Amino acid sequence: MIIIADDLTGANDTAIQYRKRGYTTIVETLSTQKSDISLYDEYQVVACNTNSRALSRNVAYDRVFQTTISCLAARDERIYKKVDSMLRGNPGIELDAVMDASKINLAFVAPAYPQNGRIVEDGVLAVQGTIVNAGDLFLREMRHKVERVDLSLLKQSPKIVKMHILKRCHAGIQVFLFDSQSEADLLKIAQLSENIGIQNICCGSAGFAFYVGNDEPADNTPPSYKLKNVSNPIGIVCGTRNQNTRIQIEYAANKYKQPLFLFESESAHSAGPQRELIASIEKQLNAGAKELFLAVSGMYETISFDLQNSESRSDKAHKIATDLGRTMHQIFIHHQLKGIIATGGDTALQVCKALGAHGIVPLEELAPGIPLGIMVGGVAEGVLLITKSGGFGEKEIIEESIELIRRKS
Repeated sequence: MIIIADDLTGANDTAIQYRKRGYTTIVETLSTQKSDISLYDEYQVVACNTNSRALSRNVAYDRVFQTTISCLAARDERIYKKVDSMLRGNPGIELDAVMDASKINLAFVAPAYPQNGRIVEDGVLAVQGTIVNAGDLFLREMRHKVERVDLSLLKQSPKIVKMHILKRCHAGIQVFLFDSQSEADLLKIAQLSENIGIQNICCGSAGFAFYVGNDEPADNTPPSYKLKNVSNPIGIVCGTRNQNTRIQIEYAANKYKQPLFLFESESAHSAGPQRELIASIEKQLNAGAKELFLAVSGMYETISFDLQNSESRSDKAHKIATDLGRTMHQIFIHHQLKGIIATGGDTALQVCKALGAHGIVPLEELAPGIPLGIMVGGVAEGVLLITKSGGFGEKEIIEESIELIRRKS
């Protein structure tokens, strides 16, 4: 199985679904046209991060198209196209790219993630007061012909649903976007994908991925790993501005009676303020702190929900994530953290890049969509890593992440 995701947290939270089912799994932290996933032949599932969520439509299409070509050249296997749980980025365009590159003209799309409160009804994705018209989005973005499948049809017998889909395929429909509200709905869509008799691509949430692919893994031996720095501090770095994460990191910092260090958004790429921040962190860790809490100051700003950020906003966010990664690298060099918790896909990626980690081996899932893994490559080889999308998890999730790392070390 090959997973293609538009950011690192998405690649990781989808890969863990296959690890839970017994597959040997690895996440490539950044996939490019030159990536060679044959390096990961020992793994049954490879998740590729195209890091394309913030790109323009044409650039995102090209990157995902080339990544798909590269992946299929290395291993001719089924592809799962992961999309953001709130459909940010270029979900329809990237699915077009995968379908074009693989020459597969049928796709089943299920964006719902019921375990994380995300459901789709009447083509509308809803979560925590935010709604996205998934049906309109895919219809608008895609060149392949799209049609919605209502929940009322999905609740019919598998035979009736299959007959309907085949009839609509013969009428020229190529992409079916499904309503779904429960795990049973996702399972039924996955089973339809297996039994339809036409090669197809499944596309959707990490929750849908858990049910896709019904072959049994040849070997369900848990991955072996050697931990490093077992008595050292744990670093928590937050680059998302999601208010859910702000509540989580403030709760954890208060719980452990540690300061919350703020990376000032406006001082990104300014050496002076960064040196002062690192000096303050060093002082705290040298005094014996076992937890480091670092967050971008922008999480205290009021922001609107946008499916696609402006170019200037994306560039600024990338610069901040890059500097957060470099800051964590400097701290790691001096204090050899035994574990890192990173929230936000670009932040997690930049931390991995700064530390030289080219892969993550998922180990287990702390909560839906929140995996624990181990970094592969670089100075952080063997260090535990938890990645989290901004909107995932309850108030206590960062505290629970810290305690999980402690238990595992």
